[in-house]
Amino acid sequence: MAIPLISVIVPLYNHAQYIEATIASVRSQTHKNFELVVVDDGSTDTSPQLVKSVDDPRVFYVYQENQGAHAAINNGIALSHGDYISILNSDDLYAPDRLETCLKTINTDERIDAVFSFIDYIDESGLLLKSSDGTDERWKSGWSKYSFSEDHPLYLQLLQGNFLKTTSNLFCKRSVFSRFGVFRNLRYCHDYDFFLRLAFAGKAELIHRQLLQYRVHGGNTLKEDSALVDFECAWVIADFLFSHDILNGAGESDTATITQLFNGVHVHNGERIVMALLYWWGLRECSGESRMELLTDADHPFRRDALLYLRNYLDGWSAREKIYNDWHHLHEESRAVQQRLAAIESSIGYRFYTAVKRIFNR
Repeated sequence: MAIPLISVIVPLYNHAQYIEATIASVRSQTHKNFELVVVDDGSTDTSPQLVKSVDDPRVFYVYQENQGAHAAINNGIALSHGDYISILNSDDLYAPDRLETCLKTINTDERIDAVFSFIDYIDESGLLLKSSDGTDERWKSGWSKYSFSEDHPLYLQLLQGNFLKTTSNLFCKRSVFSRFGVFRNLRYCHDYDFFLRLAFAGKAELIHRQLLQYRVHGGNTLKEDSALVDFECAWVIADFLFSHDILNGAGESDTATITQLFNGVHVHNGERIVMALLYWWGLRECSGESRMELLTDADHPFRRDALLYLRNYLDGWSAREKIYNDWHHLHEESRAVQQRLAAIESSIGYRFYTAVKRIFNR
């Protein structure tokens, strides 16, 4: 078999409900010169059997003990052969011409390292929930004058939120991983961390078409623990700002960039955590290894207190949301009662009027 041009890496974990559709979306691509490497991260459902039943020499199944999505992706990259790497999570779908369009786009300029696309959000059944053009998820509505607009480098735009959303949105040259590193040991934000590093050191393009379907369902990893997700996101932002000279790379005055950074950085309730981490790491000139300890040491006092703050905030937000929803429900009930009373009063008034009219017409 000839060496494939594109390697599609599918990290798989307990997605028997979706994996067949995921594989089918790759096999039906308009570009045919690919291999599909499915790395099973210790699944306990029937998804391995479903993958093995696919009769296609381009599809390869690899098993590993459960280590996390980042490890499955890195393993798949190491085992693959293509000049280009495309990642697809085992519950997401490609548009039929995604590989063809990404390949054409990345080859329009030899300096381009990676391409991404706009996204469609779908539900468990594959029904469209909404379409995203990449801009509606950035925290910049009404703030483009003061924060990082589309005129700024991609890595600055990403500081306002991971609008690229997922590893499924990555199509890149294999050389990217030897130049910028692989996915780090992060459970929730390994995609965001990698996108920031790639966008800072390399060149990426955003295709203005929805070429990826991102599936939203109850088993999404990001729904496991909102506080842990927010903490890891804050850590990623802090680590990026600590490790990269964004003032030098932005091409603007320090004052302008810092002002936009203040207005633009959005880390899901974690801005205080970012500030504390930067101050702490800056004082001690912490190494990358010591910074990673915060994510692996569950007993670390700062990590513990930061999670407590986030959980209290999220609990408070949920309580406020419940109060609002209850008030809104009561308000709607009150309006409905008032409308019924008005209808009754109108009806009684009309009956009284007709009765009086009959009396005087005798």
